[in-house]
Amino acid sequence: MSSPPADGVSEAAAADWAALAASDAEAWPPALDDDGPRIMPLSWDRGPQRLWGTYERAERDHYSLAGEVDWAALAPDDLSPDERLGLAYWFAMHGSFEAAGVLTFARALIAAFEAREHDAVRRMLVTVTRDENHHDEMAMRVCRAMHPTFGEAMTPANELERAAMRNIAWVQSQINRYWRGYQSAHERYRFGTIVSAFAAGEAAGTFMFGQLAQDSSHPVLRSLMRLVARDESRHFSLATHLMRRYLPNIDPDEQAAVLRNLVGSHAYFSVFMDEPNEQFWGHLPSGWVDWHHRLEDLARRAGLAVPDPDQRTDLWRGAFLRVKSIVDEVGLDFPAIPALGIDGDEIAVSPDDVVVAAL
Repeated sequence: MSSPPADGVSEAAAADWAALAASDAEAWPPALDDDGPRIMPLSWDRGPQRLWGTYERAERDHYSLAGEVDWAALAPDDLSPDERLGLAYWFAMHGSFEAAGVLTFARALIAAFEAREHDAVRRMLVTVTRDENHHDEMAMRVCRAMHPTFGEAMTPANELERAAMRNIAWVQSQINRYWRGYQSAHERYRFGTIVSAFAAGEAAGTFMFGQLAQDSSHPVLRSLMRLVARDESRHFSLATHLMRRYLPNIDPDEQAAVLRNLVGSHAYFSVFMDEPNEQFWGHLPSGWVDWHHRLEDLARRAGLAVPDPDQRTDLWRGAFLRVKSIVDEVGLDFPAIPALGIDGDEIAVSPDDVVVAAL
């Protein structure tokens, strides 16, 4: 008796498959009779080794918030009620953008399969989606420790609590608006156009959370920010890969859409990471910015080194100059961002142009 092949398939079975392929073509899957998106046949082509290495680093960096953070050391009883509210407010704002990020990258992951992207991009998008979920969970855990019902069931007991909840509610209402725009963008643009616009938000996240990790005095908050900063650096690596890959190869209208969205990213995130852009956030209630600054000051007193307005502008400028260097490589003219002191051609950006770009 002959030995079975090394792969464990018998000679008889192999012969049957050969006969099937030769004589019964109808038994094989029929071709789809439409032009809709497809996710199969599956390809495990890794793509660029450098990006695959970033994916493997993401797997090595994976952490458990439940098991690797000393939450007891957060010690809310050591803080005043107002300081606890300041931290709850800041992390609720942070968590609002991170929760939107879970969906943003999950939708981009689906689009990557539909675009038949190589394996490194798909798997990186899985890790980024997971990271966004971790950041949202982190925000939830800090909020629960500081104010167990903040943002949901809490009945404001004073003017400060009322202002904090109102500020968060207004920002979340606008995130809903931009989420609808992001969904429709997947119907208007190709995968590469959408993901090329992510770079600005990821660069800013790398800079801002790196600064928070460096300067925060509270040891638990400092350790949390270090985790976020490490994640953001990988996200930016993915964003720059996608930008370099796609931006030179899309048509001029799509290139213009990417540039509008790079500018729009600053406007969108400015309410949390800079001073609110009036074109996008001018409808905020009277006093919103003043209460926002007051609550940020309370978070600083609690040991979270929230950058002041001048520091934030410097961080954003550094982030955009990194993105500009990539746009310059492609040979495109980077748009002006007057608020950051970046010269270039003025581009009018409407809120309807903005694609939600997660942190």
